[in-house]
Amino acid sequence: MAKTNNLNLPHEELPRERAIKVGFQNLSNIELLAIMLGTGTHAMNVLDTSKVILNAYNGKLDQLLNADVDDLQKQNGIGKAKALQLKACFELSKRIHISQLSKKEDYYFKTASTIADYFMPLLRFQRQEYLMCAYLNARGKVLKTETISIGNIEGSFFYPREVFRGAISSSASSLVLVHNHPSGDSTPSNKDIDISKRLKDVGDILGISIMDHVIIGDGTFASLKEMKIL
Repeated sequence: MAKTNNLNLPHEELPRERAIKVGFQNLSNIELLAIMLGTGTHAMNVLDTSKVILNAYNGKLDQLLNADVDDLQKQNGIGKAKALQLKACFELSKRIHISQLSKKEDYYFKTASTIADYFMPLLRFQRQEYLMCAYLNARGKVLKTETISIGNIEGSFFYPREVFRGAISSSASSLVLVHNHPSGDSTPSNKDIDISKRLKDVGDILGISIMDHVIIGDGTFASLKEMKIL
């Protein structure tokens, strides 16, 4: 009797065998997902199962990445164990990217693009809004990053001191504000602008400048500095 992951698949077409033969970088998204799943269902081989799952998310990896465990379990071929396994893989991929950036001892924020490159992998697919800060020295070198609040920034409650506490403790000369829009639209709202201006006023009093406020969307970003709002 054929195993569920081998169903109707010649040996050389099995995703793991293909990975050994041609390398992971040459596999399709369906094949990579199939390797993570390991097996298909009683009715479908693992490649067909992977294809159905990707189609359920419109073929978009970002939607699959953003799915929670309960949502994943609704897909045919994914039980609780596989859903947890997939979420663990997705989380590790994000952490690897962030850890690689954070290990760069001489990482500098000189432009909005460098800021967006740093935070995009972490914030792009979040379903909630994250307000984060990066604290910089006089040359723009990143000293520390931290999350200030989680939730809708327009409805979240935080004091300016929560933003500047980390800057003061790390002896930062300036800081960068970063938050994401789960809608994918990086256009700043009126509230975003008001919050930025309020924090800039506080920073001016403390002698800690707001270098920029960058809003992360779905592969896009907006810089309030470049828009001449800050």
